[in-house]
Amino acid sequence: MPPGTSHAGRDVPALRAAVERDGIAGLPGLFPRGWAERLRLDFETAFADARSRERGTIGRGPHRFYFAVHPEAVTGFADLAGHPVLVALFADMLGADYKIIELGFDVPLPGAVHQPWHRDFPAPPESTLRRLTSLAVNVTTVDVTPETGPLELAPGTHWDDGHGFEHGMFPGPDAVARYQALGERRRPRQGDV
Repeated sequence: MPPGTSHAGRDVPALRAAVERDGIAGLPGLFPRGWAERLRLDFETAFADARSRERGTIGRGPHRFYFAVHPEAVTGFADLAGHPVLVALFADMLGADYKIIELGFDVPLPGAVHQPWHRDFPAPPESTLRRLTSLAVNVTTVDVTPETGPLELAPGTHWDDGHGFEHGMFPGPDAVARYQALGERRRPRQGDV
């Protein structure tokens, strides 16, 4: 774990309750700014490499890209994967045999259009039993401002079964109005998870 990494006062039961209730739990300052800056530099190198190769990125609309990398491409991957708070939360929610299956980056550049309300993949059958089968971790490598696109979420909608969602991921007009009403914008800082 890098020096300055914070885990004091990180209550795993409270984090689990937040994820189950809202679909998200914030961990402000989990990693030091210097560690997050190194991750940003690794990302920039990996992104330049991905963009230099045919089909190295997946387009997600104008000026928005997605790509995945091998963990070895990220200097701090072991720090991230082995952080005691994250390990404890994953084991508590997913079981001790959980697996990390992807290290990817969603990259909105200046000029990217606003994404519609969506979930990242169709809800698995277990969600009807209010059981989560996966967790995503977002690590912030810059201070997010209103101009750089805050994370927008609709707390509690992770339990929606997605029946009638286009491709199981995009809610229809009736659900969109509800999501808008529930919507919150978050502006994490460098090193927040």
